[in-house]
Amino acid sequence: MRLYLYDHCPYCIRVLLGARLKALPVELIYLPYDDAATPLRLIGRKMLPIWQDDEGHMGESLDILHKIDRMQGARLFDGPESAAITGWITAWKPVIWDLVLPRVADPRFPEFRSAQARAAFTAAKEQRHGSFPALRAGTDRLLAELAEGLAALEPLLPDPARTGLDDILLFPVLRTLAVVEGLSLPPRVSAYCAEILHRSGIIWPGALPPLTPAEARS
Repeated sequence: MRLYLYDHCPYCIRVLLGARLKALPVELIYLPYDDAATPLRLIGRKMLPIWQDDEGHMGESLDILHKIDRMQGARLFDGPESAAITGWITAWKPVIWDLVLPRVADPRFPEFRSAQARAAFTAAKEQRHGSFPALRAGTDRLLAELAEGLAALEPLLPDPARTGLDDILLFPVLRTLAVVEGLSLPPRVSAYCAEILHRSGIIWPGALPPLTPAEARS
């Protein structure tokens, strides 16, 4: 089994988290962001994640998740999602994206090792979300807003010892915030993320290995 993914992408991390929690052996293939040919060849769209197994290739993170949930052991992700969690994500995702997008094209992520990949990401996202310098100019306001949102999240947090669909939806979004300098997660949010990291073995972006000199020059 193979998973084609980007390490910065919360939809990809949904599937990786599900596979790890189900203890499925998966080969991870990180595609460069500017590689459109591979996903087009596999599923006809430039979209990740892509799951590959003996039955072929599949896109769409939640479809993949429900498939792998049936593969091994007890079902973990077939319960209902919490309206409180999905409501929080919907309400705060615009602020999170405005903070994350201008910062996430970091060459420590495997999909952004080349300048061409970083440029492709910037061009695609600025077209939809506005210029990255303009988004960065609003950092102080956005951080203040998100601090309120994270405080509101604390009483809503799922129990990480009882894995479910809420963790699949929430944790990858919180993980993206690791690229935002100057942001501190509240204690309960930080503890929640730490428990999911411990159980899954997924690496927090702040723990990515430093660049080699050759990578830094690319």
